[in-house]
Amino acid sequence: MMDAEERDLFAKSLQQATAQHTGAALDAALDDIGWRDALAGDAQAAVSTLFELQGAAGTTSSALDDVVVAALGVEAARDVAAVLPPLGAWAPAGAARDGDTLEVRGLGTAGMRTRHRAVVVARAGGGEVAAVVDTGALDLRTARGLDPRLGLVEVAGDRLPAAARTDLAPTTWQAAVAAGQRAVAHELVGASRAMLELARVHALERVQF
Repeated sequence: MMDAEERDLFAKSLQQATAQHTGAALDAALDDIGWRDALAGDAQAAVSTLFELQGAAGTTSSALDDVVVAALGVEAARDVAAVLPPLGAWAPAGAARDGDTLEVRGLGTAGMRTRHRAVVVARAGGGEVAAVVDTGALDLRTARGLDPRLGLVEVAGDRLPAAARTDLAPTTWQAAVAAGQRAVAHELVGASRAMLELARVHALERVQF
């Protein structure tokens, strides 16, 4: 856990990074700051600080992948993305098929195009499993109808090899979804505060004619 002085310095570093960078450049800045180390040591501070600043600045990163991957307890490496549920859903995006293969229909952040591996959570029998697959085996298409600056992609794949899959505890997927929802909620808080401040300044400074 970070103490007050460390948290203040951490927040200032993130504020500078989110004000100056977005996308892949922000991902690189987060690596330099050590945000992923902070996520492992003090997840609440790391998530709330970064995502509220992202929302306020209107910038994006692949940090949501790291939040979900960490909550799944899968190898939390910089190179691993997470296949998220499709829009409007919360169930796992994958399903186990005959043999050791999976199929998946889900959503991904911009990190899905830059990271070499992705975690797929799939329904298997009465439970759920997690498998790490090569992103090169996935069909990625730009998600339409959303702000293109988000870089969201539709993720699809059939007969994905999943021999090295891990059985998940009954509540693991729900915990991962909740972690992702908390991160996005912090981002919305940051965006709402920025919009409120813009409205306040406009009301004070406008000149009626």
